[in-house]
Amino acid sequence: MATFKAAYGKMLYTTSPVIEHFPEAASQTFEAGDLVFTNAGYIEECGADPASILGLVMEDGHDAGAGDYQVPVLVFTEATFIEMCVYHSDPGANLIEDTDLRTLYGLVASNHKWLVDKTEVVNTRVKVQQFKDPIGTVSGVVLVTVIPTVREFA
Repeated sequence: MATFKAAYGKMLYTTSPVIEHFPEAASQTFEAGDLVFTNAGYIEECGADPASILGLVMEDGHDAGAGDYQVPVLVFTEATFIEMCVYHSDPGANLIEDTDLRTLYGLVASNHKWLVDKTEVVNTRVKVQQFKDPIGTVSGVVLVTVIPTVREFA
């Protein structure tokens, strides 16, 4: 299965998604679906295993000056589920396993595609909540939540 961009999956309970607009930092080239954080009041694209995560940006960056654009962000709360594919550098382990359920993992991005990094169990950022694809699916899709310690709106 090919990997895809992270996507808003569904909400726990019946709460509405929290979408807010934030000023874009200078020279941002993020793409819709990338994870972002705030830095000095502006949003920037996250790196792998980010220290904080605001949410999922909903439009491409404008590669302009700081604050020239306000961009919509799906702000992560405790009720936000995100669809992501699992990743492992060992092809034999790059699949959904029954032990992944409720497990904490890190994040990695590849070409603006955010993946659940099953090789990272120390610098964890997400918790696998549900399987969207069956156990055994290579690069399978799971639903995750961002853990409170890194979620900007805990």
